Amino acid sequence: MAHSSQEHTNWRQTAERVLSTAPLFANCSIATRTALMESGRLVRLEKDAVVARQDELPDPPSVIIDGLLAYSRTAANGKRYLIGFLRPGNLVHLVAMLDGQLSVHDVECHEPSLLLQVTHERFDALLMQDPVLNRNVMRLLCRRERALYDWLSGRMLLGLQERCARLLLWLVDDGFGSTTPSAAVPLKLSQEEFAEMLGCTRQAAGKELLVLRREGIIETSYSHLEVRDLDALRRIAMVQPRSRVASEVVGRHRRGDGH
Repeated sequence: MAHSSQEHTNWRQTAERVLSTAPLFANCSIATRTALMESGRLVRLEKDAVVARQDELPDPPSVIIDGLLAYSRTAANGKRYLIGFLRPGNLVHLVAMLDGQLSVHDVECHEPSLLLQVTHERFDALLMQDPVLNRNVMRLLCRRERALYDWLSGRMLLGLQERCARLLLWLVDDGFGSTTPSAAVPLKLSQEEFAEMLGCTRQAAGKELLVLRREGIIETSYSHLEVRDLDALRRIAMVQPRSRVASEVVGRHRRGDGH
């Protein structure tokens, strides 16, 4: 489908805003952000469009400018595990870009999305030229590795109720450090998709959500979830909110001014 010049202008303005505010790029040099814009290609994708397939060669590295991407793994028997979501400012194909191998998961558009595609060669060159970008990418890898350890230990050591509570806290994003008593899940998520993320049947996930709703901890409506009592959810998940100092450090890093 053809797009007007005004649409392309709007996309470019959105891309420039994301690159100047996203933690991954905000504290990089102006030359790096300019190079990404000049050498990148803006691509608009519709809902459910495929961005990458597991064990296939991925497209060039992409920065998410707008929308939401879902990433998942599919077993040989066809069973799917929905790992999570990538929001604007995040980087797609990170592992495959760094090790030169095949894609480690499926990536699809959870909603209409806008990507800034950059060639492997150009992104590699920018990583070599800008030590701040290099450090930020390494920190992104570390955050993802920490999340993987947390997920693995949860699968092995926690029951379904605790895992459900932890997933809800992760979905509200700032739940672990929030000072407000409630928070909404900032995306449309069906009960089937929630079950895929939890690694259980739809019926089992529905039962856990029903218990939380009856206790007044969450509210549910069509494809929407809202946590009404974060403290109660933390107690079930067996986690503690971040200290004030830790929250400030995380906040600085998300803004791109942390060290």
